[in-house]
Amino acid sequence: MRARNGILQSIFLAAVCALLLAGVLVPSVPSAAGGTSGDTAAPGRGSAAAAAGGINVRVMTFNIRHGTDEDDDLDLESVADDIETAEAQIVGLQEVDRHRSARSDFVDQAKWLAERLDMHYAFGLNRKTPPKEGRRKPGLHGLVVLSKFPIVSARNHMLTNLKYAHRPTKQRSMLEVVIDIKGTRISFYNTHLDNQRKEQRLSQLSEILAMARPSPRPSILVRDFNAQPHSRVMRTARTLFRDVMADLGQGDEETFPYEEPDRRIDYILTRGPVSARWAEVIDTGSSDHMPVLAGLTIAKAQDTGPARTEGGPGPAQPSEGPPRVSARTSVWF
Repeated sequence: MRARNGILQSIFLAAVCALLLAGVLVPSVPSAAGGTSGDTAAPGRGSAAAAAGGINVRVMTFNIRHGTDEDDDLDLESVADDIETAEAQIVGLQEVDRHRSARSDFVDQAKWLAERLDMHYAFGLNRKTPPKEGRRKPGLHGLVVLSKFPIVSARNHMLTNLKYAHRPTKQRSMLEVVIDIKGTRISFYNTHLDNQRKEQRLSQLSEILAMARPSPRPSILVRDFNAQPHSRVMRTARTLFRDVMADLGQGDEETFPYEEPDRRIDYILTRGPVSARWAEVIDTGSSDHMPVLAGLTIAKAQDTGPARTEGGPGPAQPSEGPPRVSARTSVWF
């Protein structure tokens, strides 16, 4: 990962050191729940989580463009390195291949990343292609959630794909998982909205909000929305969720495209007793998008309802089989 403005960083670090020497600042100490015990919650909605002594967690969203870097070279290790260096504990990935084609070397990227990072994972299918010549497994493309904490349940919801005679849109979905963070369960949603038409994005978003609204748990929604902060799509999203970076006064930080970023289309949103301590856009050339990382505090609370593994409004993708569970990773189709 690289910093875009090394000079400003140097000035900032020098100022911090001076304040530490003067006794004005007290260094933070890593906490067992993740993050640092010296972090404070941002003011405003959701700050009750920190006041109640909540759980600190580092959350990331990252469109990895099937593991191709700024030079269009396949480099999945760089993606893993970005996640590892950021010390992200829960990650929503978009544009992930599994045995897809030569473009990703037929690698099961979901499994590879989970094993490389020693994380649990769930996969949500967007599209499926027949096996390539000489291959036995079909090509899959979709969403992944990686988690250092156990994934209790997962379900992939296929979103309605409006039909167009000209420039037809691609199938999209939302991956919904329930994660147990040291006894506190949260709902975590990962999605990637249409990149061609606002009408399609609004339709997809309305289904997502309908599915997320019934959850009694603290909720986090991450995604590539293909929509900018002042768009109708984002105004609609904010009727149920809070925009972490906007709440922190960082709503103008661009995330795409990497070479000359001119728009923010990648977001971390929260709902319920979840507060944002800090957030940053990570400057990396491992994709055409830059990942967003946030330090969140989630109020400690008992789960107020059973994990939703089926049902709920909107069309959902049937499972292709029972969950396959290993010692460290879990995956659902």
